[in-house]
Amino acid sequence: MSDPTSIGGDISDLRATLMRLRALAEEQGQGHQAPEPACALCRDLGTTYSQTADGIVLAAICQCRRAAWAQKERSRVQAGLGALHQAAAITQAAEIIPDEHSRDGLRWAREWSPDRPGAVIWGRTGSGKSTLLCRLLRRLGPRSETVPDAAGHTVCLVSVPGLLGELAYRQHRGGYSELLALIGTIDVLAIDDLGVGKLHRGWPAQLWSVLDARWSAGHKPVLVTSNHDPGAMRERLVCAPEDSSDLERAMDRLRVLAPTSVQYDAPASRRA
Repeated sequence: MSDPTSIGGDISDLRATLMRLRALAEEQGQGHQAPEPACALCRDLGTTYSQTADGIVLAAICQCRRAAWAQKERSRVQAGLGALHQAAAITQAAEIIPDEHSRDGLRWAREWSPDRPGAVIWGRTGSGKSTLLCRLLRRLGPRSETVPDAAGHTVCLVSVPGLLGELAYRQHRGGYSELLALIGTIDVLAIDDLGVGKLHRGWPAQLWSVLDARWSAGHKPVLVTSNHDPGAMRERLVCAPEDSSDLERAMDRLRVLAPTSVQYDAPASRRA
């Protein structure tokens, strides 16, 4: 019986067959001859092949595809930053009227910097937590014509479903480790509305992976907004029973990366 890990035929025959199939598909789809491949390693197939002395053909993801994934992730981050700055510019015109419950939060936001521990900003729904976070990230983020005095750090604001759902998708479709590596390079990662809804199956493990990537990158800070008091957050977060241990691990990491509790309860009224 032949080795199940081997592929019959010489590697050159395999590569030639793949190239013929690719050219045929492009000619049928576009009505003209396939262009010259841009990648000399994989001939734009996305996969490189090598052959061992035993005749076993090994397949690996080509460097060009990895580079394309990395560029796509950089573009996603830049798009997210652009959306963040746009949202922050809109909210900048609305000055939150401070009261005794929100003065400490405003003072913390004015003084916080990425070299300090992260924090959980918590308070009732509609209290302005996300607005406060956007204004903080705008002050820390890249400089631009609209924010010439920004600190110049890389910042990223993500929602819980957007971040954890994307990771769960990439874990099965590719690009998972690249996205986690990118998360570890960002100066300030902000996660909005943790605990608003139930964590879907597998999301607690993804949350732990995100926080562990920040921890492994040198304990980089995480900012989180939530409706729940950090001391009671674990009891308020809802997940499947089989995800409980992963959620415990994630909360342990969060307590290390975001040990500061910032209660923010500004009134709903705003003035221009």
